[in-house]
Amino acid sequence: MALATPRTVARNAARLTGLIEFIFRRTDRSGDIFPADASVGIVDGLDPERVFVFGESNAVGLGVLTHELGFVGQFSRKRAASVRRGAYWSAAPVPGHRIAGAPAFVTENVASLADANVVIVMLGITDTLMLTKRASWTQHMTELVDGLLAVVPARARILLTEIPPMDNAGSISPMARLAAGHQARMFNAATRRIVADRPQTLTVRFPQELRQKLWVPESRETSYAHMYAVWARAAVETLAADDAFTARLLLSLQLGEELRPAAVENSAAPANTNDKQGAPKHRAHE
Repeated sequence: MALATPRTVARNAARLTGLIEFIFRRTDRSGDIFPADASVGIVDGLDPERVFVFGESNAVGLGVLTHELGFVGQFSRKRAASVRRGAYWSAAPVPGHRIAGAPAFVTENVASLADANVVIVMLGITDTLMLTKRASWTQHMTELVDGLLAVVPARARILLTEIPPMDNAGSISPMARLAAGHQARMFNAATRRIVADRPQTLTVRFPQELRQKLWVPESRETSYAHMYAVWARAAVETLAADDAFTARLLLSLQLGEELRPAAVENSAAPANTNDKQGAPKHRAHE
């Protein structure tokens, strides 16, 4: 049996330290703040989109007293302003706040997902600290994405927020941050590979603006509201870029269909020996 390298031993010790710290914090949630209002809302406007956010504690507003200040409320308002439409939004937690519970959550919430225009999944922080294996993350994330694609409308988009840089998680020790940061990067890379092979799915990078300093996930409403605002803006910008790409692609396909009959007609016509240029009329479009 091969002996573990010193680096592996150190990383495993760091991961265990992070797990112990996480469990200790979760046994005392007296300082946690969550919204006291309903987890559904409306942004006034025409032709409203339906937004459904689910995941771990950050998906349901950890650190703020109202969902309007949480991710789902801030995303929905920013998205509505971007596309000049209204929004019906809702948020829900995945039992256990871990990726393993997400595929079953999808099965149990088909009705909410079947008419959604935008679905946002926020998972990973808990898994990085609970020693979830990378193979397990990949398996369950694949099942989650495929399950969503099977039930959401054909034009809906699925956004997967990437795990924040746990190297900067100020609530755990430097040793635990080292291991959690490595794990988060591995999980994010696996998620990007899954998304790359599937339609309608996008990843949302954690905003660079929030990467430069330690972030402390404590119950401080002002700092949390700011974090959700910046994170929501990144999600809106990701979606807007995809909207623009899709619009260009559709326009290109439409122009191609319009030009094709003329090109076919031109190629079938006899050559014009009196045309000194000898070029078809639509060469510029070929």
